[in-house]
Amino acid sequence: MRISDWTLYTPDKNFHVFLALHIDEGITGWGAAYSETGQVLGALNWLKRFVVGQNPRESEPLTETLRVITFWGGGGGP
Repeated sequence: MRISDWTLYTPDKNFHVFLALHIDEGITGWGAAYSETGQVLGALNWLKRFVVGQNPRESEPLTETLRVITFWGGGGGP
């Protein structure tokens, strides 16, 4: 079981972004963000390379990878 792709939906073009996460076994999961659409789309498009191909059942390693690469450029806080 691997994440094969995702599809982004922006119904109002301002603040809502919905994400359909596609799994290679035909399963689709959904997520949402409420923030400035351009920022969300930019972040998601950049993060996609780290998510596609991963096992969705192993959420802890994936979450840790995303935390490390996004928390102040991987350098951590003060």
